Amino acid sequence: MAISTNRINLPIQGLDFNEIKSNLIQFLKTDAHYTDYNFEGSGITALLNILAFNTHYIGFYVKMLLGESFVDSAVKRESLMSMSKLNGYLPKNKRCSRASVILKTTMLENQEPISQSLTIPRGSSFLGHNNANDARSFYVLDEVICYTKEEVAPNSLIYTSPEMAVYEGKMKNWRFKVNTGIENQRFIIKDSKIDTDTIRVTVFDDDSEVNGEKFNIASNLFEINDNSNVFYISTNELGYYELFFGNNQYGVQPAHNNIIYVTYIASNGSTGNGCKELIYQKPAEDLQTRQTTGSFDNFQTIMTHPVSFGGVDEESIDSLRFNIPNHFRLQGRAVTENDYKSILMTEFRDIDSVNVWGGEKNYYKDFGSVYVSIKPKYSRTLSGFAKEEIAKLLEKFGVIGTRIIVENPDYVDVAIDFYVQYDKNATDKSFGEIESIVIDAAVEFNETYLNTFDSGLSDIDLLDFIKTKEGSINRIYDKKVISKTKTIVYDSTTENLILFGNALVPKSITTNTLTYGTTACHIIDDGIGSLWFVNSNNVKKISTPIGSVDYVTGDVKVKLEIDFVSNKGNDGISGDVVFSAIPQIPDINTYLNNIVNISSVRAFIS
Repeated sequence: MAISTNRINLPIQGLDFNEIKSNLIQFLKTDAHYTDYNFEGSGITALLNILAFNTHYIGFYVKMLLGESFVDSAVKRESLMSMSKLNGYLPKNKRCSRASVILKTTMLENQEPISQSLTIPRGSSFLGHNNANDARSFYVLDEVICYTKEEVAPNSLIYTSPEMAVYEGKMKNWRFKVNTGIENQRFIIKDSKIDTDTIRVTVFDDDSEVNGEKFNIASNLFEINDNSNVFYISTNELGYYELFFGNNQYGVQPAHNNIIYVTYIASNGSTGNGCKELIYQKPAEDLQTRQTTGSFDNFQTIMTHPVSFGGVDEESIDSLRFNIPNHFRLQGRAVTENDYKSILMTEFRDIDSVNVWGGEKNYYKDFGSVYVSIKPKYSRTLSGFAKEEIAKLLEKFGVIGTRIIVENPDYVDVAIDFYVQYDKNATDKSFGEIESIVIDAAVEFNETYLNTFDSGLSDIDLLDFIKTKEGSINRIYDKKVISKTKTIVYDSTTENLILFGNALVPKSITTNTLTYGTTACHIIDDGIGSLWFVNSNNVKKISTPIGSVDYVTGDVKVKLEIDFVSNKGNDGISGDVVFSAIPQIPDINTYLNNIVNISSVRAFIS
C-alpha cells in the first residue's frame, strides 16, 4: 500500500525493520538533494536505524496489544485471566494437597471438658514431609467437634475425631474496611498462591470484630435473595482474585465501616502431595484451655489414606485458552459422559485418568446411577473424603434423581515373563545387559501406554516396543499371569464378584495363601467352572464349591462363608484376597473401571 500526494510518494509496505528502513530511504530519495546520496556510507544511517527501530517497536507493541485483547491470540496469563471475567469463567489457581486424618488424644477423666466433647479449632496444623523430604504444613479449614470417646483404663479416656480433611499450605488472612464514600471500592486479594476453594469470609459490624456473620460463595443465582449472605469471586486485570458482594437484591451488601475478614490457604500446589505421615502440632494454648484447667499431650494422627493428594498447580495458558471460550457449553449441567468428565477435569484437576458410565452397563444393573472412577495423579486410589467431595460436586450438575457413585479403579495387574533370543554376533552386550534392557523397556511401555482407562495391553505393540530398544533381539515371546485384589469380609454370606474382563484358561485360577483354622489354604478352579477351597496339596477343605467362574468372560463369583484369614488382612474384619489366572489370549482388555498395569517383569535370555 502507498499513500500519495502531488509532491511525495510515502511507501508503507510492512513493519519489518529492514522494510521500514528501506521505505525511509526511498522516501528521502524523492527529495532532489538526496537522489544520489550514499545512505549506507554516511552518518545519516544511524538516524535511519533509530527511526526504523522506533517504528518497528511501536508497530510490534500495537500488534501485541491487539493480540492480548483476544483469547485465541493472548500470550500473557494476566490478559487471559482478565478476559475470563467477560466470559463468566473463573480461572483455576493452585489447589491445596489434602490429607484425610483422624486425631486421637488420651486424657484423664478429671481433664474431660465439661461439654463432654473435644474441639479441634480452625487453623490447627499438622506437619509432614513430601517425596523430596520438604516440610509441608497442613491446616484444619473448619472447626471439628469430637464426641466419640472410650474408656481405656481406670480414670483414662481416649477421644477420637471424625475423619477430617486437612489442607497443605500456609493459612493467611486479609482484612478490608468497607467505605461507601469510595466509588467502586475493590476487595482484591494480592496473593498468587491462593486456593479459592479454601476462602472463608466473615463480615463484622465494626473494628471490634465480634459477632460476625459468615458469608458463603454464591453458586446459584436462583437460590439467592436480598437476605443471602454470599460473595462472588472474579479476577482482575493483574491476575489476582477479587471479591464482590451483593447489591441487596442478589445478596447482602456490607454496610459502611463493616469489616470484611478473609481467611484462606496459600497453596504450594503439587509439591504438597506425597506426605505419608502427619504430626499434629500442639498449639501453645491447649485445645480445651477454655473448657478445663487440665492438660493432655498424647496426640496420635492416623492417616486414612496412604499419602496426601489432590494438590495441583495453576491452570496453564493453554488450558485457559481452551476453557475460557468453551466452558459455557456445559451450561451448568451434566447429561452425557463427556459432560461429567469435563466438569471433573476443570473442577477437580488431580486426575491422571477418568472414566464415567451409566449403571445399566454394570454386571448387576443399577439404573438411574452414574458411576465415576478416577485414577489420581499421585496415587492408585482416592481417599474416602475425596470421593465424597467429588460426589457432592457432581450432584450440583447432574439430572435430578441421579445417584452419583464414585469407585476406585479396579487394577488388572499383569506379571510377564519374557523369553528372549538374541544374536550374540550383533552386539557386545552381556546377558545381564540384555535382560536389563528388556525389563526397562517393559516398564517404560507401562508408564507410557498403560495405567489409564480404556488402554488395553497389546502384545504385538509391547514386543515391538522392546525390539526397538535392542536391535540384536531375534526372537521374543512372553507368558502372562493376570491378577486382581478383592477385599472380602470374613465369614460372610455376601457374594463377591471379580471381573477380569478377559477369557481365562481353565484350571489356572489360584489365590494367595489363606489361613483356615491352622491350615494354609488357597482357592483353585476345577476346570469345569467351580471354585474350591483346598490345602497346599489341593485337597478340598470344604465339601461344596465356594464359587464359580465363566472362562469366556472372566467373571468370577466367590462366597466365603468360613472363618478364614488372609495374610494381608490385619483388622480382624476382612482380608485382601489376590486372585490370579492365565489369560487365553496374549492381549489384555479393559472396560469400565478396569486399568491394566504391568506389575512385575522377568526376562530369560538365551
